[in-house]
Amino acid sequence: MKLRIEYPDGVVRCADREEAEQIYAENVDIDHDGGARCLILETGTGRDYVVSYAVGWEEDTATDRDPSKLAGFAPASDPARILP
Repeated sequence: MKLRIEYPDGVVRCADREEAEQIYAENVDIDHDGGARCLILETGTGRDYVVSYAVGWEEDTATDRDPSKLAGFAPASDPARILP
């Protein structure tokens, strides 16, 4: 995973084949045969990526200094039970 604090005017998309192959080559522990997907987070200033089996998105209107809405999750919490 390669992330930054914010993505103004960001776009989330599936990586194309070439991008996915490069990400898998740089991260040899990823089980891409097991269904992992590469997602590209793109802005006008650059690109980052996430490798995931599932993804959800929520716009955050809080400031960068506010605690994350996910900060209170207990370890090994079931996201399907917690997230809408």
